[in-house]
Amino acid sequence: MPRQIMTTDGTVWTVTLSGRSTQYAKDEVSLEYTTPGETRYVRFSPRGAKVPELAFEEVSDAMLLQLLQQSQPSWTSPAGDYARES
Repeated sequence: MPRQIMTTDGTVWTVTLSGRSTQYAKDEVSLEYTTPGETRYVRFSPRGAKVPELAFEEVSDAMLLQLLQQSQPSWTSPAGDYARES
């Protein structure tokens, strides 16, 4: 289920599992951050549950904001198929 977070400048981001698997599928979860006009991706290693859906539920909003700071634009990310925003 998508979650929404708000940055300090008031931008609202929708966060979901990206659905992309990596070579570390059992140890990493890939998240997609979207806001109108921008999509970003980040991978992280969950501390608790290893099932992506459960790991996503365990992540706090503060951690989602921290991960947003580490995310990369879709055009630089394999999870975004290196796609530029239109």
